[in-house]
Amino acid sequence: MKKRLPGIFALAGYSLLVIAPLYLALDRLVWVAGFDPYAWINSLNENYITQGVIGFTFLQATLSTLFTLIIGIPIAWQLGRHKWPLQSFVKSILTMPFVMPSIVAAMGFLHIIGPAGLNIRVDESTMVHDPNNCSCLVQYGSRDQVL
Repeated sequence: MKKRLPGIFALAGYSLLVIAPLYLALDRLVWVAGFDPYAWINSLNENYITQGVIGFTFLQATLSTLFTLIIGIPIAWQLGRHKWPLQSFVKSILTMPFVMPSIVAAMGFLHIIGPAGLNIRVDESTMVHDPNNCSCLVQYGSRDQVL
């Protein structure tokens, strides 16, 4: 119990340092502007432009996470557990999206969604996030150290 007590205090202190400023900022926003963010979030489904935006965001984030894990874990496992020729070359190619300039990623995103504008579907927006997420997973998951 004595070993856990400093960890509990550290977690509580860190949580307080993160949550307290957010709460105070939100309280100040409501007090100064007379703006109620909870009412705004609840009104998102009333406007035809923003209908379903929260559900779409959670669906896209969930699918992106699942696809990243399905693709990235086997690659990171292979790179981290086995040695084979050109391994460093393959790892550098796979982590290239992680160091690519954001303008190149934006141009790739615009190329994927096409000339129709921002008619983004779930599969297209998931495809855009997966190379960046997979490169992070490969970079950190394929280390030589075993935890």
